[in-house]
Amino acid sequence: MNVLFVCNAGITRSRTGSELWKKRFPKDKVKYVGIINIDKPDLFYKFDKIICFEERIKKIILEMAYDNKVRQKIEVWEIPDIYDYPDPELTQIIKEKVCEKRKK
Repeated sequence: MNVLFVCNAGITRSRTGSELWKKRFPKDKVKYVGIINIDKPDLFYKFDKIICFEERIKKIILEMAYDNKVRQKIEVWEIPDIYDYPDPELTQIIKEKVCEKRKK
């Protein structure tokens, strides 16, 4: 599976998410990015799953690459941008999300 994590700047939440996902599922290809650094929607078509951390980011993604294929790939984890890297609380929250999503 190819997984893309997207947050505001690609520094804290998406970085933490991608690191934890890679650690738990080493066969998956994982990338992280900040929405402010994306200038072409091509990126979104390369991934099977897109995980973003705010509904606002999902809306931006859909404005850039609006079609049902992209819409169906997006998950919103609703984790606020209040953490620094690395933050133990953020790590725990994301670790629980990673485990929860992969059980399904």
